Amino acid sequence: MDVWSGAWVAHALFAVVCDGDGAPGSPALTVAADVLYGAAAVLAVAVIQRITARQAAGIAAEAAAPAGAVAPAPAGPPQPA
Repeated sequence: MDVWSGAWVAHALFAVVCDGDGAPGSPALTVAADVLYGAAAVLAVAVIQRITARQAAGIAAEAAAPAGAVAPAPAGPPQPA
């Protein structure tokens, strides 16, 4: 997820530099902004697929649990030795 957000922020920064004060920016920066935008789009799809897979795994685990089963309580903070 960090890579996706990094690509999105980098695209936004490049886009601001390219469009600064209404003057057209460098063509190379414009292309770089467009490439980062495309990369962010592809990475967003990957993030959504990962979230969907985790949700499906959680639903499958709930369905496989015996009726009336209670999920274990989360572990508390580490205890000093």
